[in-house]
Amino acid sequence: MALTCRLCTPKPAGFSEIPNRSAIAQRFFPLDEEERGKNCASSISFYLKGGFVSMKDAVIAIILNESQDQVLLIKRRDIPIWVLPGGGLESTEDPETAVLREAWEETGLQVGIKRKTGEYTPVNRLASFTHIFECHRIGGTLSTGDETREIAFFPLKALPKMFFFLHAEWLKDALKYSPEIIRKPIANITYSRIVLTFFTNPGLVIRALLARFGIPFNS
Repeated sequence: MALTCRLCTPKPAGFSEIPNRSAIAQRFFPLDEEERGKNCASSISFYLKGGFVSMKDAVIAIILNESQDQVLLIKRRDIPIWVLPGGGLESTEDPETAVLREAWEETGLQVGIKRKTGEYTPVNRLASFTHIFECHRIGGTLSTGDETREIAFFPLKALPKMFFFLHAEWLKDALKYSPEIIRKPIANITYSRIVLTFFTNPGLVIRALLARFGIPFNS
């Protein structure tokens, strides 16, 4: 499927990106370019927060295909690894509203929430409290955004090598289909792990730190 960039493609006057927009959709996804730009600029994934950057709760969207055997992943522009769509809550948002917005901004898809699969609590300043939702597609077209370089569905049995390990663990938890919300600490994001990663992939760590302090290196 050919991908498009919603931010780069010119739109004719009066064009609506979402057909049959409801009042709820207008609230979540305003057509006003200035308002939408504010949302895009403030979306930073949870694992880049910390230090001198204010940490917020974060949300993650697990979007499976209709046959439930593939998951939608994005490759970030600032850090070229594959991750699940998601980001930080805006000041007035609840997690349910935020995950709908983040899915739209990062994938171009309108989604609905099927269930909340997990809540993960940080043990240091390298992560944020994170809400995980399984979502289903209800509209839209796959498209890249200002933070997304690539986007694709991957078979659950053939996930990419550069898939963020923590997101892989959360996906694995979600696929257990527990009747209860899974609650765990984020215990494997540590300073020692960052140091170890620096020696094996220094470029990746440098780009992550730049993004964490508000200086993203986009490619």
